[in-house]
Parts: sequence; structure tokens; C-alpha cells
Amino acid sequence: MGSMIPIDGEVVDGEAMINESSFTGEPLSKHVKKNDTVFAGTLVEEGKRFIRVRNLQDESHISNIVKMIDTNESLKASIQAKAEYLADSIVPFSFLGFFGVLALTRNVTRATSVLMVDYSCAIRLSTSIAVIGAMLEASKRNVLVKGGKYLEAIKDADVIVFDKTGTLTNANPTVKKVVPLNGYTRDEVLRIVACLEEHFPHSVANAIVNQAKKKA
Repeated sequence: MGSMIPIDGEVVDGEAMINESSFTGEPLSKHVKKNDTVFAGTLVEEGKRFIRVRNLQDESHISNIVKMIDTNESLKASIQAKAEYLADSIVPFSFLGFFGVLALTRNVTRATSVLMVDYSCAIRLSTSIAVIGAMLEASKRNVLVKGGKYLEAIKDADVIVFDKTGTLTNANPTVKKVVPLNGYTRDEVLRIVACLEEHFPHSVANAIVNQAKKKA
């Protein structure tokens, strides 16, 4: 209990409560039993199980996510490809202008000035910087964009589907109300339940214990 699963695999024996919030954002633990799949990077909150290795660390689910983040800049938007094509198309005309001015004026300085005002580099860089800047701004707001082409695709979207838990809601549950029964007071119920739950790292258990601490 409390250990992190190091590999992807299949449960061959035992049962446990697994916290998969690192992947799903879901604060509640998942009950896994024999023949269920578990992933590297998830946390065992309760129980014990034996796992048959399915994927080694370099091939695990979490490793693939890291690789995706590392390579997201290669997923260029189509506007970047168009800008690069346009920039490359301008280069021959810039050199034609250079040699033309040099032939007419015999002045290297004037001819070089034609190359200095060439806009191909600005076109190529400005588009890439705009896309990377947008992705960086999104990451500051906890939004991961896999690449420029996905950022560009948003303009054509008419429906957006969210995973509610941890995205539109706070993944830290809190106690809103305690309803005592059978003659117990609210404080007695909260104290007894907190004593039972303080040994478990479950998010709901943590919410109860934190509420009891506030009333202490």
C-alpha cells in the first residue's frame, strides 16, 4: 500500500484500490481484481496484487505520454507548412534582385541591401513563433496541446467534449454536510468517521480527515 506501480501489466492475483488520477484526473480510486489492467505511474492506495508484466518501462503508457510531449513540436500546423513554402519561394527572387542591382550599379553594398530586406526569414519564423507562443500560453492555463495542427483544428470545431472530473470540477472533494442520527452529535459523527478514515490515503477519506481537523 502506498507504492507506485512501475510497469504496465495484468493483475494475476489479489485485489486493490488504484489511484489513476495521473492519467484520468478522476479523484476516486478504482477497484482492480484478477485479469484487470494496471498502468505504470498509478498508485496503490489499498490492498495487494500480483502483476504480470505487459509492457516494459520504455513502452509503458506513461512513457508514451512523455514521448508525445517531447515530439509535439513536430506536429506542425498546415499554416506553418504554407509559410515555409512561401518563404522558400521568395529566396530565388531575392538573389535575382541581388545580382540585378549588382550588375546595374557595380556596388556590392547596394546589392547586399536587397538581401537585407528579404522577408523570407520573417515569414518562416513569425508563424512558428506564433504557434509555439499559443501552445505555451495554453500550457500556462493547464491545457496541453499536442501540436500546431491540433491548435489549428480548433477553428473548425463546433462541439467540444470535456472530461468533467479534474477538468471542469475540482478534483479535491470536501465535506459539505454531516447528518447525525440515533442521538449522536455532528462533532461526534465527524470525529468517529475521521478516526476510521485517517489510515487510508483515499481522496474522500482525506476530505473527512481535513474537515475534522478544521473543527478540532
